[in-house]
Amino acid sequence: MILAMLSGGLDSVTMVYLLLKQGHKLHIHHVEIENEEHRALAETVAVNNVLEYFKQNNLTNFTFTTSKITCPTINGNFLYDATVTNLFAGFICSNEKKIKSVAIGATKEDSQFSNTTRFSQGRQILEMFTTAEKIYPIKEFTKRELYDMLPDELKNLFWSCRTPKYENNYAIKCDRCFTCGQMKKLEILQKDLFLG
Repeated sequence: MILAMLSGGLDSVTMVYLLLKQGHKLHIHHVEIENEEHRALAETVAVNNVLEYFKQNNLTNFTFTTSKITCPTINGNFLYDATVTNLFAGFICSNEKKIKSVAIGATKEDSQFSNTTRFSQGRQILEMFTTAEKIYPIKEFTKRELYDMLPDELKNLFWSCRTPKYENNYAIKCDRCFTCGQMKKLEILQKDLFLG
């Protein structure tokens, strides 16, 4: 079994979609990360919408859990996503021995960060809990290639903006964060997200 970490963003949504299409049995986990970026609500709604899409399209070979953490800002810094996701991945793997691999949605563009402190710190945290292998199923693809692989309906369900605004029951992309800049450059459309 593969543990697949699902944030609700383009990369992780496409990764999970492809793994399910390939017939893998997954345990999908979403970490709701509360920090000063205020993206937790939008990501959680996106994850729920994506899971509903999978169920409606017979991609059901998975179990799902979720967790929540509030990360304080100290001297202008808060915990990296990699730190948080590896912490929860390690905990899950240490309690579910059927999991042999942890799938992370890192793309071709993300390879430039592979030697950074946040990646090595994340790896060390995971290894404290488990010997499960960390895998990167989409590392050969660019974000644009991932977007083009998605069915049209899924293209409208992911959420990648890191600092959304919330108005009239919608999450609205900021058009200022790093990820919004990437999406704009790659001509990837991210629609405002109805929060239900």
